[in-house]
Amino acid sequence: MFYFDQIMQRVALIFLIAAGGLTGWHVRADDAGASATSWTMFRGGHAQRGMAPGSLPAVPELLWRYRTGAEILSTAVIHGGRVYNADKSGKVFAVNFDTGDPVWVTPTGSGIEASPLFLDDTIYIGAEDGHLHALEAASGKIKWSYKTGDKILAPATFYHRPSGGAPIILVGSYDAHLYALNAADGKLVWRFESGNYIHGSPAVVGDKVILGGCDARVRVLDAANGRELKNHNGDAYIAASLAVDKGRAYYGHYNGRVLCVDLETGERVWDYRKLNFPYVSSAVLTDTRMVVGGRDKRVHCLDRATGEEVWLFRTRNDVDSSPVWCGDKLVFGSKDGRVYMVNMADGKETWSHEIGSPVSASPAIASGRIVIGSHDGWLYAFGSKP
Repeated sequence: MFYFDQIMQRVALIFLIAAGGLTGWHVRADDAGASATSWTMFRGGHAQRGMAPGSLPAVPELLWRYRTGAEILSTAVIHGGRVYNADKSGKVFAVNFDTGDPVWVTPTGSGIEASPLFLDDTIYIGAEDGHLHALEAASGKIKWSYKTGDKILAPATFYHRPSGGAPIILVGSYDAHLYALNAADGKLVWRFESGNYIHGSPAVVGDKVILGGCDARVRVLDAANGRELKNHNGDAYIAASLAVDKGRAYYGHYNGRVLCVDLETGERVWDYRKLNFPYVSSAVLTDTRMVVGGRDKRVHCLDRATGEEVWLFRTRNDVDSSPVWCGDKLVFGSKDGRVYMVNMADGKETWSHEIGSPVSASPAIASGRIVIGSHDGWLYAFGSKP
């Protein structure tokens, strides 16, 4: 059933690109950050649907681990045979994807929780001192840094200007602003002021930026200039990054609800509530399902059309890790110290690995391998041994 679902997603993508979009919410051909061999941005693409191409082994094995010595809360990116990530001591690092051997390490002087972005041989990553850094992917040398007014915990993303030229890097800060910076030199293009912290990454669909924030608003902005096009009630503090498709946003919030919202009208299409625990995890969104982790120690799979519960998976602690869907499997971490893999169809566990320290980071998946960090200061890679 879910192999068919994947095929239909690809058919739908081709159709939307060819047709020029659906009521303005079209998908650009370069909006995907995940391929068979790479994972270059948080949630795998601009729509933030948490999908990785390919498949995973039935029983992944530990291939390697790399020790940084400080908690790893951010999600890795993978490209060109390297893995890039950062830790709470402020080190940004690159390791070999096959072996875990270090390539370079760059101290930034401030703790890092934000996930990196890989774009045009550059790593863009925010830090707790409010700086967004651009580093050469080859060497780790810092090319430029831009200072915001407060810490950056949000992953960066980007927008390609139709007129060409350098892309625009988009990143939210706890100073309540979303910044648009020129990728080449870090110069400010525009900034948008929201009403509270920005914790999640904005989605980018066509020429629109879709932003959820801790001011409990869901906003649609013009990507070219930051002008606000829509402003909807998000119901509560939104820490997650929104998953977006066909003019609708899907997310869980701090008051224990999971919502589907129409981005044109602000209408709440459906509203799911199980227990009154916050959702920090960002969602997986397939053509038929939405899956999200919660601080009720569960992963919830819902029918995308109706919001009705399909299955629940119980862990032993909070699930802040954002799941990733690959093939017919779902992968995520839990603060119970385990990395889990479950069947997407029925939520049954097929594999887990006990790390023994909380796992808040989200997985990155490429080439049939899982890369994920832990609070124990190690970065882990799982897959099939040669």
